[in-house]
Amino acid sequence: MLEKITGKSYAEALEERIASKIGLKDTYLTTGNINVNKNEALTYIHFGGDWQPVTETHPSILFSAGAIVSTPGDLAKFIQALFEGKLVSRDTLDRMKATRDGEGFAMVTVTFQSVSRAFGW
Repeated sequence: MLEKITGKSYAEALEERIASKIGLKDTYLTTGNINVNKNEALTYIHFGGDWQPVTETHPSILFSAGAIVSTPGDLAKFIQALFEGKLVSRDTLDRMKATRDGEGFAMVTVTFQSVSRAFGW
């Protein structure tokens, strides 16, 4: 939908509407396997009681849901900009945060053995 409305690729829209707008220098859409030489983190899976690296990961399978590569610093900038209203309106942010039965439009809370974590982009 974004590509149809903007006439730009998802990667171009990500760069123009988010990354360059708020100064994210190390955030981009990847189209290939994780490149550890570019300091990209591997995916890990909990298997057999241990966390093990997944040697072959192709985040483009998930496209916009999982193909964005970033750094902790850029992620912190993104979260700050999001909650300061630099990316979406207050009404949109309120809708993103609203949950019903633990589910939401953009952010959810997951409880792990009485420890809560929030995640989403």
